[in-house]
Amino acid sequence: MRGKRMTVFLDETDQWHHRALYLAILDRLKAAGCAGATAVRGIAGFGPHSHIIKTARFVDVRMDLPMVITVIDLPDRIERFAAEVAGMLSGERSSSRMSRFTSTQRVSGAGSPT
Repeated sequence: MRGKRMTVFLDETDQWHHRALYLAILDRLKAAGCAGATAVRGIAGFGPHSHIIKTARFVDVRMDLPMVITVIDLPDRIERFAAEVAGMLSGERSSSRMSRFTSTQRVSGAGSPT
């Protein structure tokens, strides 16, 4: 069975209703019945609105590191999740947040999402 992957790029300090945005997205995905999602903190990175490369070094642990959320599920479900997540990413910084959202692409593997 073919699935679809959605990748969301954001910053660790992004908030949604006074809560970490990445956690709010994961909770929303779980409540919506998503097969699975993973949030990963980057150790370094930059984006179109960053002025410097963000890094996490032992001596200088930053709290504004890049985050990546990866979701894999059935194509129709990913499209529905993408609309919900896009709504969460919009807000006062809609142009910069929306640029961090990468839509979807097909994936295939041995297992199938439920």
